[in-house]
Amino acid sequence: MMRVSRFVLLLLLLVGVLVVTGCAAPVPTSAPDSQKAVEEAVQATLTAVATNAAPVATDTPAPAAATTSEPSPQPATASTPVATAPAVSGSGEFVLPGTIPNFNPTDRPQASKGDAKAPVVMYQWSDYTCSHCKTFHDDEWPVIEEAYVKTGKLRLVYKEFPVVNGDLSVVASLAAQCAADQDKFWEMHDWLFANTTTWAGQDALAQVKKGARAAGADGDKFDKCFDAQTPIQRIVEDFREGQSYEIKGTPAFVINGHLIPGAMPIEQFKKLIDALITEAETGSLPAGVITVTPSPTPDTNFDIAQRPVLGKADAPVTVVEFTDYQCPFCEQYFKQTYPQLLKDYVDTGKVKYIVKNFPLTQIHPNAHPAAEAAECAGAQGKYWEMHDKLFGSQSEWSGQSNAMDTFKKYAADLSLDKDKFNTCLDTGQFQSEIDADQKEGIAAGVTGTPAFFINGVLLSGAQPIQAFKQAIDAQLAKAGAK
Repeated sequence: MMRVSRFVLLLLLLVGVLVVTGCAAPVPTSAPDSQKAVEEAVQATLTAVATNAAPVATDTPAPAAATTSEPSPQPATASTPVATAPAVSGSGEFVLPGTIPNFNPTDRPQASKGDAKAPVVMYQWSDYTCSHCKTFHDDEWPVIEEAYVKTGKLRLVYKEFPVVNGDLSVVASLAAQCAADQDKFWEMHDWLFANTTTWAGQDALAQVKKGARAAGADGDKFDKCFDAQTPIQRIVEDFREGQSYEIKGTPAFVINGHLIPGAMPIEQFKKLIDALITEAETGSLPAGVITVTPSPTPDTNFDIAQRPVLGKADAPVTVVEFTDYQCPFCEQYFKQTYPQLLKDYVDTGKVKYIVKNFPLTQIHPNAHPAAEAAECAGAQGKYWEMHDKLFGSQSEWSGQSNAMDTFKKYAADLSLDKDKFNTCLDTGQFQSEIDADQKEGIAAGVTGTPAFFINGVLLSGAQPIQAFKQAIDAQLAKAGAK
């Protein structure tokens, strides 16, 4: 087994202030006064990994939970197949952010694929133990590689960001980079993602060495590199570059300078890449692509005085959701997470819940009318009933040319005054209010839907209930302390 102390050094170099929006980082603090405790904790964990034993408890205080993170995924088992985890981390319907100022990362030729002169360059910061990263690798990447990489339109550069599962993440990054030294990076990369249940579930150090041989690397050379941890500085450099570009979770992509904080459905990847190809060839983005440069100082002082509210007015935590009624990720959140959040926090008086509109009309032409339908119902005191109806029946009207007729039918189903509702909807009575919501979202840093602000702290994407519990409980603890 490799020397643990060298491994601890790498982890201590990596740790720092990190807020994660996708697969989260259970990273210990590295303050000087706690360094010894941190070393002991990491050493015990690594020893447990190497011996397939349970982690050894120490007196190290538990690290503070990242308030916008998803709990770390466990190594895949038959009941939790990594390959089928939904790619929703930090994702959602997409607004193209402005380009990152002074974006000039270190190139990684041995960890890249595609023509060096391709019009689109995609940098991917990723972690081999992140379930969403595996989903991208299994589902989206093969399509991108076939349609864009092999045709000379896109070049991918892979960057290490080992934050999700501590020692296991570092083991994998180290293995990939040692393979890269033998020009076998992609073979090792693919093996790691294809064999998560093997190497993450038992004796990881020995398993990745077997994997390197299976990937075609020279075993002796690989072992020497791995045991000496030769690529340490390279991994740290990738990680710190990611932090400097505001990357806060995995997977994260920077495509022609635009930060995409999470995986997207392949249709959106293709639309984005095609748009950037057009921009590279013509000098301008095609119609229908939104470019947003959020304020450098996010403004979360939302106007909520006139908004419908769920929960007690004096609840200690306020959740503000920015949503698009035609967004499939918003629908997913509504069906999978929202009911539990209401039960655990809103109904118990801990959370006051408010919805703001963020319709992405260029890709969702019915999103704005749907938002108007909700607001028009709200004018008659049935905002939440229409909100639930729109999401609960999204497939009935999404993409349909007669969506307005469907919204009017919903109003009748809810026993609203037909004439008042129809006049409100037909005249666009709430259009300016909806547009104002979207401007507030942009000023606060919203670049996609759904997006949530929990006492002003951003939680982006259709996250599972555990992420909301972590974030809300942290705010409740603060309120209790006061």
